[in-house]
Amino acid sequence: MRIFYKALICLSLFFSLTSKAQIVETFYEDGTLKSKGKVVVVSRKSTIAGKQTLSLKIGLWQYFDTLSTLIKTENYAKSGNETFLNGEVLYYSGEGVLLKQENYRHDVMTEERWLDTGIYEFGNLRIEFVRNSDKNLEVREYRNGELTMEKLQENGQITLKKSHRKFSRGVNDPPKMFESNRITEIEIGKGETLESKLG
Repeated sequence: MRIFYKALICLSLFFSLTSKAQIVETFYEDGTLKSKGKVVVVSRKSTIAGKQTLSLKIGLWQYFDTLSTLIKTENYAKSGNETFLNGEVLYYSGEGVLLKQENYRHDVMTEERWLDTGIYEFGNLRIEFVRNSDKNLEVREYRNGELTMEKLQENGQITLKKSHRKFSRGVNDPPKMFESNRITEIEIGKGETLESKLG
């Protein structure tokens, strides 16, 4: 009988979580698909902002370049009113070559592997995976056309060669390479609110 109740609780929890999930697609200005995935709408109360309604990414998210080629996948998990990267994040070149694999556990990267040479480009981010003269993989990251970071993979170990990114405090800080877990109204479409797109 206890197993029956546990199964019933799990089943009802599954339906309550999945019934709120909705598929969202974002587009480039020309109408080409930019990203696709599920969101869950949650409400939060704050003493400063009052009650907020947020759409948070959950499950598998896919990102595409302007030619509709899959260039990145991310996996999000949900706990309470928060979502976070959990599982595999894959980066592909514009030719569909798998360049990089990252594994996350509760938003913390636990593993990073570079797999091949090529170029990953999305928005203002460009990452070049190249082999140096020692046959080791090197990565050069550019943001808005400026070189921000160089890394080297040697004997399976990835090390930061040089960070070119300076902040107002003068601290070098490598940026996070994954998308935000929140979907904004601007990403949804021109002149449409998030509620009209989801609802």
